[in-house]
Amino acid sequence: MASDYSTNGESTDDDAPAPAHKCFFAENAPCTECGAVISLDQEISLVQYTLAYLFQQRTRYLRNMYNVHDPIVSRLPVEIVSHIFTCLVPVDVDKCYGSI
Repeated sequence: MASDYSTNGESTDDDAPAPAHKCFFAENAPCTECGAVISLDQEISLVQYTLAYLFQQRTRYLRNMYNVHDPIVSRLPVEIVSHIFTCLVPVDVDKCYGSI
């Protein structure tokens, strides 16, 4: 299938998936072009399935990672965490960090 482009460089409707149809010429086999489209559709389906599976795996690993690297802020009330960090700030910031 040839790809047509409009004058502004955008692709036309040829990029859209073709409607499912049966194209059988000799010996109950599709023509070369239809066979290629069918083959590509099968490959696309496989890639889509694989990509969905990989996203599920990634989500699972991220969830586990967040559980392993669980920050204190998610386990304590904000007020307590805020108080802890306030206690850690030096009284005289300029002596510790100098003038920035």
